[in-house]
Amino acid sequence: MAVPKITVDYGKCTDPLSCTFCMNHCPYSVFIVGETRVYKFRETPLEEFRVYGRYYDRCDGCNVCVQGCPKQAISVTF
Repeated sequence: MAVPKITVDYGKCTDPLSCTFCMNHCPYSVFIVGETRVYKFRETPLEEFRVYGRYYDRCDGCNVCVQGCPKQAISVTF
């Protein structure tokens, strides 16, 4: 079985902590939100968080994330 390539357009996906559609609707829990930079002794600003297709080997290409993303920021290719 081919492993998909999950791409997120960060120009469109600007607030993943408020949206969380892909994380909540993916039946295989492929997505996570993580920090792009860790600041020492202070909170990480909201714009430093990104959604990632971390567990892409679980993805079966159902495209629930692609079809439901309100910003059309996710694409899945094989």
